[in-house]
Amino acid sequence: MKRNAPFPRITPSLQIVTQRPSKHDPMIVSSFILIAMAMSPNLGHASEGTDTQLSPSSGYKKGFFIQSKDEKFKLTIQGRVQAKFEYEILEEDDEAAFSIARARMTMKGHVFNKNLKYKFQTDYGKGFVSLKDFLVDYRVMPKTLHLRVGQGKKPFSRQQINSSGRLSLVDRSITDKSFGAGRDIGLSLHNNFEKSPTFEWAFGIYNGTGDKGRLQGKVTTSSGAGEIVSGKFTNVPDVFKPTVVLRLGYNYGGIKGYSEADFEGGGLRFGVATSAMIDLDFDDDKDSNFYAQADYILKLHGFSTTGAYYFKTTQDGEGLTEQSSDRWGAHVQAGYLLMNKYQPMLRYAVVDADDEKTTEMVLGFSTYFKKHNLKWQTDLAQLSTTENGSTASDYRIRSQLQLSF
Repeated sequence: MKRNAPFPRITPSLQIVTQRPSKHDPMIVSSFILIAMAMSPNLGHASEGTDTQLSPSSGYKKGFFIQSKDEKFKLTIQGRVQAKFEYEILEEDDEAAFSIARARMTMKGHVFNKNLKYKFQTDYGKGFVSLKDFLVDYRVMPKTLHLRVGQGKKPFSRQQINSSGRLSLVDRSITDKSFGAGRDIGLSLHNNFEKSPTFEWAFGIYNGTGDKGRLQGKVTTSSGAGEIVSGKFTNVPDVFKPTVVLRLGYNYGGIKGYSEADFEGGGLRFGVATSAMIDLDFDDDKDSNFYAQADYILKLHGFSTTGAYYFKTTQDGEGLTEQSSDRWGAHVQAGYLLMNKYQPMLRYAVVDADDEKTTEMVLGFSTYFKKHNLKWQTDLAQLSTTENGSTASDYRIRSQLQLSF
């Protein structure tokens, strides 16, 4: 590849397609271009006036890595695939299908010095290509203050902050999508809370629109019918309506608070935290929400349990402070790791929203061949919904193989 060769110009257009993505999808191509550039010997000239040269410092440690001689530059490449079979027994019909639940590629490391880190993650699962994370994290004061900018997870819910690759069951509980957890674009200050320091904290400001692209543009209407005349898919809002998030926590005994199974073993360890999140009504549309939650994790000689309580309110007046209860929810799960390889699990979750209440009861079993790097998980669940005094139950079985490197 020539260093100064221009990239092809790509002109976006608005269209709805039903066919699968082309093998030349721009995001797929760009991912491999980034890898090729990173592995090129020209990386030694990463910036003008830099005489950093590559050395034999490469290998595998939680991913394939390559590092410059003076250790100022480092790139680690990781991958994860989850192949899943799901069978659902529904009230009206049964459904079954194979799927690639997640197919993640991650590139992370540091540039110029170890204080300036980055993370780039894409997902190719479920038939879509999407950007999950693109973060720059600067360590202002070690173990005290970091500045993070870009797209990534909001520091709100423990089960969402915890990677989907380090779960003890096939997936997160029904509470995860009901209380505003997920990714967004913005900036945050934190003390590297994912590493579970004794006292953890994070404060962030985000767009409030999440990481998913939405169709934005102009629509003309005629006789009740609408026609899109201009627009594009984007996750950048037309009007800034920020979401503010605050998280505080305490960890005891050196617990790894964002990995569910107790591979470390040992005596009592636990972590507790609380988070709050509010949508600021900057656009004055009288549509804002407030979320709060408290979560915990506890580990003891192979036994592990984690859970959380959630609460949400919705604005029902002219002012931001005029809020009324919208829903509440909770989940708790527990399991025991046998011989550092086998783990039976139980989980109960509930989401109570106005006149509709949903519960989830799950029985699962995981086999860890290489801890979370190679594992097979199967779970059986009953999902019950009560509405207007009537209860309907669905049943679901999922089996998933995960390979991570």
